[in-house]
Amino acid sequence: MRIGIVGNNDGPLILLRSLAHRQLAAAWVGLQKPVPPKMLENYSTLATDISQEIDEPWILAKLVSQPVDVLVNCFCNFRFSKTLERVPVLNVHLSYLPSYRGRHPLHWALINGETEHGVTIHRMTEKMDAGEIYWQEKVAVKSGSSVRQLRENLLGVLENHFGKFMIQWHLGNAPAEINPDTDSTWFPGRKPQDSRLIEWHDRDKMYRKVMALRSEVEHQAYLFIDGKKRKVDFAGKPPSNFSNTKDRVVGIGRDIKSIMLKCDDNNLIILHFVETLPMNITHNSKIT
Repeated sequence: MRIGIVGNNDGPLILLRSLAHRQLAAAWVGLQKPVPPKMLENYSTLATDISQEIDEPWILAKLVSQPVDVLVNCFCNFRFSKTLERVPVLNVHLSYLPSYRGRHPLHWALINGETEHGVTIHRMTEKMDAGEIYWQEKVAVKSGSSVRQLRENLLGVLENHFGKFMIQWHLGNAPAEINPDTDSTWFPGRKPQDSRLIEWHDRDKMYRKVMALRSEVEHQAYLFIDGKKRKVDFAGKPPSNFSNTKDRVVGIGRDIKSIMLKCDDNNLIILHFVETLPMNITHNSKIT
């Protein structure tokens, strides 16, 4: 069985490790974007033919020069078209399809308060995340999980199972299951402004959003205090509500890096900020 692997970041690396557990290897690996030198060293221990900055024309040329029986995509985010006519393409998607089709499924699932999530290997088709399903697994979602924590959990499951799955798929022992549109949910790719905290009507959702995005490097949760953007990296949920005040700001931490706020449902939330807040923060500060 000749396997080609393409993807982004550490996605293909997880697949290579899983193949190695079964004494298998990929014929070649293509990475959409360059990876850090240390990660590239890890790739080099598991594959000899590695290319970076690939696109679909590169894949098509590679399929001519070095044909494979199957191509596996793990996180390339460009659309495949002609490739789908040349070779069977399997796609790794970090949700339990047909739920959470689309971009950034981990972010949306955590913010929405899902108690379980999953990872799926399915046939890639022109329609995003809609091809028949060959393998999938669920995991429990721990309250307060970050995107990074859930991702690492799911990639651990993938590493444990992918090599065995590929053997079963090659032998014809991985029957396809339908991926019905009627049962599907779809969420769009997240934009930077989607990280703004606006869920004042629902304290718990605001908490989940902060905790989910705390592992993001550039797009942590944020809000505006007196017109200035402030990034939030942690949240807490005090047990009691606070209905006897009209002020949004209920308390300010001694370190001036955290504040207690009253949500519109009268529940309290504590937000901890990346940077120290200015000394002039008061109960009358405008929070938006």
